[in-house]
Amino acid sequence: IQECCGEAVDKYVEYDIVLTVIHLVLLYLPAYRHVVNNTRYKVYPRLAFLFILCSAFDRWHQREKSGLESILDLEYGFYECLCLSSLQMAIFLTFSLLVAHFSGFNRDQLILTANSVVLGYFGSVATVVWIVYGVRESLYYRILMHLFLLASQIQVH
Repeated sequence: IQECCGEAVDKYVEYDIVLTVIHLVLLYLPAYRHVVNNTRYKVYPRLAFLFILCSAFDRWHQREKSGLESILDLEYGFYECLCLSSLQMAIFLTFSLLVAHFSGFNRDQLILTANSVVLGYFGSVATVVWIVYGVRESLYYRILMHLFLLASQIQVH
Protein backbone atom coordinates (compact mmCIF):
# COMPACT_ATOMS: atom_id res chain seq x y z
CA ILE A 1 0.00 0.00 0.00
CA GLN A 2 1.39 3.37 -1.03
CA GLU A 3 1.18 6.30 1.29
CA CYS A 4 -0.55 9.46 0.15
CA CYS A 5 1.18 12.80 0.60
CA GLY A 6 -2.14 14.65 0.63
CA GLU A 7 -1.15 17.13 -2.09
CA ALA A 8 -2.58 17.58 -5.55
CA VAL A 9 -0.55 16.07 -8.38
CA ASP A 10 -1.32 19.05 -10.59
CA LYS A 11 -2.09 22.17 -8.57
CA TYR A 12 -3.30 24.00 -11.69
CA VAL A 13 -6.40 21.79 -11.77
CA GLU A 14 -7.59 23.74 -8.74
CA TYR A 15 -6.52 27.16 -10.06
CA ASP A 16 -8.69 29.61 -11.92
CA ILE A 17 -7.83 30.07 -15.60
CA VAL A 18 -6.67 33.64 -14.92
CA LEU A 19 -4.01 32.43 -12.48
CA THR A 20 -2.89 29.81 -14.96
CA VAL A 21 -2.52 32.46 -17.68
CA ILE A 22 -0.53 34.66 -15.30
CA HIS A 23 1.79 31.73 -14.63
CA LEU A 24 2.12 31.18 -18.38
CA VAL A 25 3.18 34.81 -18.76
CA LEU A 26 5.70 34.28 -15.98
CA LEU A 27 6.98 31.25 -17.94
CA TYR A 28 6.39 28.70 -15.16
CA LEU A 29 7.13 25.25 -16.51
CA PRO A 30 4.38 23.48 -14.49
CA ALA A 31 1.79 25.85 -15.97
CA TYR A 32 2.87 24.97 -19.52
CA ARG A 33 2.91 21.29 -18.61
CA HIS A 34 -0.62 21.57 -17.22
CA VAL A 35 -2.01 23.30 -20.29
CA VAL A 36 -0.37 20.87 -22.72
CA ASN A 37 -1.42 17.74 -20.85
CA ASN A 38 -4.81 18.72 -19.44
CA THR A 39 -6.44 20.86 -22.12
CA ARG A 40 -8.92 19.47 -24.61
CA TYR A 41 -7.75 19.23 -28.20
CA LYS A 42 -10.60 21.44 -29.43
CA VAL A 43 -9.00 24.47 -27.76
CA TYR A 44 -5.78 24.47 -29.77
CA PRO A 45 -7.17 25.64 -33.14
CA ARG A 46 -8.74 28.59 -31.33
CA LEU A 47 -5.49 29.34 -29.56
CA ALA A 48 -3.61 29.10 -32.85
CA PHE A 49 -6.01 31.60 -34.42
CA LEU A 50 -5.63 33.99 -31.47
CA PHE A 51 -1.84 33.78 -31.61
CA ILE A 52 -1.83 34.28 -35.38
CA LEU A 53 -4.04 37.37 -34.99
CA CYS A 54 -1.68 38.82 -32.37
CA SER A 55 1.33 38.14 -34.54
CA ALA A 56 -0.39 39.58 -37.61
CA PHE A 57 -1.34 42.74 -35.74
CA ASP A 58 2.24 43.12 -34.59
CA ARG A 59 3.51 42.77 -38.19
CA TRP A 60 0.85 45.12 -39.50
CA HIS A 61 1.66 47.76 -36.93
CA GLN A 62 5.38 47.51 -37.80
CA ARG A 63 4.78 48.56 -41.37
CA GLU A 64 5.72 52.06 -42.34
CA LYS A 65 2.57 54.15 -42.48
CA SER A 66 2.56 57.42 -44.32
CA GLY A 67 -0.98 58.32 -43.34
CA LEU A 68 -2.06 58.54 -46.97
CA GLU A 69 -3.29 54.97 -47.35
CA SER A 70 -6.94 54.33 -47.90
CA ILE A 71 -8.87 52.03 -45.61
CA LEU A 72 -8.76 49.34 -48.30
CA ASP A 73 -4.96 49.52 -48.44
CA LEU A 74 -4.77 49.17 -44.67
CA GLU A 75 -7.17 46.25 -44.73
CA TYR A 76 -5.23 44.54 -47.52
CA GLY A 77 -2.02 45.08 -45.56
CA PHE A 78 -3.54 43.42 -42.51
CA TYR A 79 -4.70 40.41 -44.54
CA GLU A 80 -1.22 40.13 -46.00
CA CYS A 81 0.28 40.13 -42.50
CA LEU A 82 -2.33 37.57 -41.42
CA CYS A 83 -1.30 35.27 -44.27
CA LEU A 84 2.39 35.69 -43.42
CA SER A 85 1.79 34.90 -39.75
CA SER A 86 -0.31 31.86 -40.67
CA LEU A 87 2.37 30.65 -43.05
CA GLN A 88 5.06 31.13 -40.41
CA MET A 89 3.16 29.06 -37.85
CA ALA A 90 2.26 26.39 -40.43
CA ILE A 91 5.88 25.99 -41.54
CA PHE A 92 7.16 25.74 -37.98
CA LEU A 93 4.42 23.28 -37.06
CA THR A 94 5.08 21.15 -40.13
CA PHE A 95 8.82 21.10 -39.51
CA SER A 96 8.31 20.16 -35.85
CA LEU A 97 5.92 17.35 -36.77
CA LEU A 98 8.31 16.02 -39.41
CA VAL A 99 11.16 15.94 -36.92
CA ALA A 100 8.92 14.21 -34.38
CA HIS A 101 7.66 11.72 -36.98
CA PHE A 102 11.17 10.75 -38.07
CA SER A 103 12.15 10.47 -34.40
CA GLY A 104 9.64 7.64 -34.07
CA PHE A 105 6.83 9.41 -32.23
CA ASN A 106 3.46 7.65 -32.15
CA ARG A 107 0.15 9.36 -32.98
CA ASP A 108 -0.51 10.61 -29.44
CA GLN A 109 2.99 12.04 -29.17
CA LEU A 110 2.55 13.80 -32.53
CA ILE A 111 -0.67 15.40 -31.30
CA LEU A 112 1.08 16.46 -28.10
CA THR A 113 3.90 17.93 -30.19
CA ALA A 114 1.46 19.90 -32.35
CA ASN A 115 -0.30 21.24 -29.26
CA SER A 116 3.04 22.18 -27.73
CA VAL A 117 4.08 24.10 -30.83
CA VAL A 118 0.81 26.04 -30.83
CA LEU A 119 1.09 26.82 -27.13
CA GLY A 120 4.67 27.97 -27.67
CA TYR A 121 3.29 30.92 -29.61
CA PHE A 122 1.77 32.17 -26.36
CA GLY A 123 4.52 34.78 -26.35
CA SER A 124 2.80 36.61 -29.19
CA VAL A 125 0.03 37.61 -26.77
CA ALA A 126 2.54 40.03 -25.25
CA THR A 127 1.64 42.28 -28.17
CA VAL A 128 -1.57 43.18 -26.36
CA VAL A 129 0.38 44.25 -23.27
CA TRP A 130 2.70 46.42 -25.33
CA ILE A 131 -0.28 48.10 -27.01
CA VAL A 132 -1.61 49.10 -23.59
CA TYR A 133 1.73 50.58 -22.51
CA GLY A 134 2.45 52.21 -25.87
CA VAL A 135 6.07 51.10 -26.17
CA ARG A 136 5.68 49.29 -29.48
CA GLU A 137 8.06 51.51 -31.42
CA SER A 138 11.16 50.99 -29.31
CA LEU A 139 13.97 48.63 -30.22
CA TYR A 140 13.88 47.23 -26.69
CA TYR A 141 10.29 46.18 -27.25
CA ARG A 142 11.25 44.25 -30.38
CA ILE A 143 14.10 42.48 -28.63
CA LEU A 144 12.03 41.71 -25.53
CA MET A 145 9.13 40.47 -27.65
CA HIS A 146 11.31 38.03 -29.59
CA LEU A 147 13.04 36.84 -26.43
CA PHE A 148 9.68 36.24 -24.74
CA LEU A 149 8.44 34.29 -27.77
CA LEU A 150 11.64 32.21 -27.77
CA ALA A 151 11.39 31.59 -24.01
CA SER A 152 7.76 30.54 -24.44
CA GLN A 153 8.73 28.00 -27.12
CA ILE A 154 11.60 26.70 -24.99
CA GLN A 155 9.39 26.31 -21.91
CA VAL A 156 6.69 24.40 -23.73
CA HIS A 157 9.13 22.01 -25.38
